[in-house]
Amino acid sequence: MALVKSKKIVLTIIISLVIGFLSGCEVKLPTFLTKPDVYEIFSILDQYYYKDLDFTIDDVETVKDIFERLDDPYTYMYVPNTRTIELDESYYGIGITITDDEQGLLIASTNPLAGLETKIYIGDIIKEVNGTTLSTLTYDEKTVLLSGDLGTEFALVIQRGDQLIETSVSVKEIPIQSVTSKMLDNQIAYIDINRFAGKTGLAFRTELALIETLNPNGLIIDVRNNGGGYLTAVVDIIAQFATGNEPVVTMHRMYDDHRTNYYGNTENIRKTYPIVILMNENSASASEVLAIALRENGGYPLVGTKTFGKFVYQTTFVLSKQGKEMYLNMTEGYWYSPNGNTVEGGINPDVLIEQSGLLFYEYPIYQQELILGDDITSLPALIEVLNLLEDTLPDRSEPFTIDDELVLKIRAFQTAQSLAVTGTLNYETTIQLIDYYRVLIKEVAYDYQLQATHQYMVNYEN
Repeated sequence: MALVKSKKIVLTIIISLVIGFLSGCEVKLPTFLTKPDVYEIFSILDQYYYKDLDFTIDDVETVKDIFERLDDPYTYMYVPNTRTIELDESYYGIGITITDDEQGLLIASTNPLAGLETKIYIGDIIKEVNGTTLSTLTYDEKTVLLSGDLGTEFALVIQRGDQLIETSVSVKEIPIQSVTSKMLDNQIAYIDINRFAGKTGLAFRTELALIETLNPNGLIIDVRNNGGGYLTAVVDIIAQFATGNEPVVTMHRMYDDHRTNYYGNTENIRKTYPIVILMNENSASASEVLAIALRENGGYPLVGTKTFGKFVYQTTFVLSKQGKEMYLNMTEGYWYSPNGNTVEGGINPDVLIEQSGLLFYEYPIYQQELILGDDITSLPALIEVLNLLEDTLPDRSEPFTIDDELVLKIRAFQTAQSLAVTGTLNYETTIQLIDYYRVLIKEVAYDYQLQATHQYMVNYEN
């Protein structure tokens, strides 16, 4: 009888719902049934986000609404293998960083180790992938067209200024080389950390051991333009220098008010050679953890310019209700230096050393042919390269327009490079200058900020 009664109750509920719908009464179903994707994201944020939410689930209709209400650039969803920090010292990909554009996908940067020098330029817009036009697609629909297994090839149509270019790229294994080193003049060692990937700590340990066999007179650790990465990687590097038994960084998880301390190696002995950390406005997150830890724990000077000031950290959740495999990168809390300080607003250097010369200017992008009288104030990098390569005529100091003297210098450059001698910054000439620019910016001789830091170390040692 009990079973029969239960069935009658269920049937009564169903009939009541049907009657409710038929009679015009609204029957409100719970959000986890009607909008499971929204419910999933909201529930995680409501429980684990580092701040109390100032809205309820009834205030948002879509996942996009949630992120707009948060207004947090560090909390977002992403497809696996598109925004993750690499675990190893290589990854499978094309070697480009892209942003959305109404025409397609804008090339924001390229990996110099991806072999794209003659194919892709910063500022290019991918308009077609394998015959599919991108302008009418969403960002997710665009990016999925560039995903594939190792060896997958993509035929691209690219808008480069006023030029339409056809080219192809493929998915391949691309080295990261998150840590590189060299010995500069006067036995000043130099180690560059371009990101904190999964094995960066080990890579740094290897490079440091190699450098120390050469008996350096000093060490420059460069974290310029390094936006961060894995905490474990940066703690591993700090542990190679930190002394004492105090924490080198503390993570404060807000939802349960939990603090986690990370320590160096209590058996460490302070290095016998001077060390400086070179940083700039694009040094963020893990780079700032390293910089302030070495300053407060070891008294090592920070040189360069003020850092970015990212004083929060994120954690990742695997999502299952978004229609496809997705991750949620979410701000969970704050981090603090050995002395309990935050880097909100950025870290000021102990010694201000600003960039100048070629690397001071923005990356040059071709837009259209520029002729006598045209404005070139946005292309100082090209004029700087022209001055470096063409030395038969006087250098031009940041001219505002193409004048008669600049025409002569362009013509001299075109003659020396066996280009069509037009006296204009046409496509071939501009691309040739950009190609030279991409080579020159890799050379220490044109990195005046590094050169000044090197001289500071020489004087420091003396």
